[in-house]
Amino acid sequence: MSAGPAETPSPFGDLGYARGSIRFEPGGIRLVRRPGGRPPAGSFYPYSDITHIDLGPRAIWLGLYKNTLVLRRKHFAQQDGPERLARGLAGAIALQPSGAAQWARIQQ
Repeated sequence: MSAGPAETPSPFGDLGYARGSIRFEPGGIRLVRRPGGRPPAGSFYPYSDITHIDLGPRAIWLGLYKNTLVLRRKHFAQQDGPERLARGLAGAIALQPSGAAQWARIQQ
């Protein structure tokens, strides 16, 4: 039996979030297996679109070119989920072709 696209393990890892997960993919993060709600299931956010990352006491805020993604701390399966997401994003962005320059802009 072969795994479907939503079941294929990510080489970058997954973080449990709400009723699904946040999947690190080579080009961005994807919210998977999340029925209903906002953002919709399968929403993909390219690393190249991330302009800001802000860790707060109640959420992690990802600034994107066209909007802001707010992921509430209480919905992460792990207590340190937002911190793990921030570290994962830093590593994944660094692997992108212009990742070093992008990371420098994010840190300003």
